Amino acid sequence: MKLVVGRLCLLPINKNLPGRGYGSESLTTTPFGRQVLSAIHAMAAVDFAAFRHAFLPHFLRSLHGLAPEHVEHLAQFPPDTDLPTFTQNIQRLMNDVNCYRAYNSLTPADAP
Repeated sequence: MKLVVGRLCLLPINKNLPGRGYGSESLTTTPFGRQVLSAIHAMAAVDFAAFRHAFLPHFLRSLHGLAPEHVEHLAQFPPDTDLPTFTQNIQRLMNDVNCYRAYNSLTPADAP
C-alpha cells in the first residue's frame, strides 16, 4: 500500500528495500551529513543553472530504480540558492528518490 499526498510519499516500512537507510534524515543528523550538504551547495554554487539543468538530470538518469517519468519530475529542482533552502531541497529530493525507488521495487501484485 502506498499513499501520496502532494510531494509526501508514505510507504510501509521495509528495511529490505534497496537504498533503505540512505535517506535524507541521515544527512542532517550527523556532522558528516551536514558537511556533505554544504559540499553539494558549494559545488552547485559555481553555476546553479548548470547544476539544475545539466548535472542534476544526468545524475538522476544514472540512478537505477527510477522510472523515466520520476526522473523528469525530480529534475524540476527549485531555483533557490541560499544554503538553508538549498539544503532542504536536496533533502526533499533524496527523500523523493528513495520513495520512488521503493515504489518501483514493489512487485506488480504489491502495487496499489
